[in-house]
Amino acid sequence: MSNYDRRDRQDETAMWDAEEVRRQESAQQNHRRSGGRKRRNSRTGMVIYLVCVVLGSDLNVCLEGGSILATSRGEVIKKLKPVKSKLTLIKPKNLGISAREAYTKYSNKTIKPRNNMAEKMLDAIDKNDDFSKYLYNDLEYAVFDDYKELQKIKQCIPNAVMSGSGSTYFVLEEEVSTDKLGPDFQIIKGLEFIEEGVGILQCNNFVTN
Repeated sequence: MSNYDRRDRQDETAMWDAEEVRRQESAQQNHRRSGGRKRRNSRTGMVIYLVCVVLGSDLNVCLEGGSILATSRGEVIKKLKPVKSKLTLIKPKNLGISAREAYTKYSNKTIKPRNNMAEKMLDAIDKNDDFSKYLYNDLEYAVFDDYKELQKIKQCIPNAVMSGSGSTYFVLEEEVSTDKLGPDFQIIKGLEFIEEGVGILQCNNFVTN
């Protein structure tokens, strides 16, 4: 998983399970019939879906948006009940971490935590309980010790969680004290979840320390 390059993804797409494609197409049609916003016809949607598999599995999640359970490499997706939350983003201004670096470092770890948080989080979402305590990112564990910037975020905001391979962190709160971070971090407050798709919203909540 850590060493996928574009050719690997193209090879895997060439061997794509036709039954899985039909299942995803059927799921998208059912979602639209049940009130989902109609964004594209079925054939076009499936072409876009497969292109996203080639370019990067996480794009399939972005294509649908909203609350999603992603499995396999991230290309097999299941819509969940909508979750509403405010959101704050924190990013070191001068640090970027590639997916290749994060996944490779995770693969090289001799001890890997087994937190099994997914089922607990899904259960909390289903019951409308607080799911934030179950948020966890294995890739954060893989790269955390290598970057003082990540350590500072966690020191100042203990409930912040790294997003993807980093280096951006998020907090499911609107009011977050970020004063201790200093000028080397970009902070965006006042964001919120949307139920589906990708939205571009005006945001004037950039914080400059």
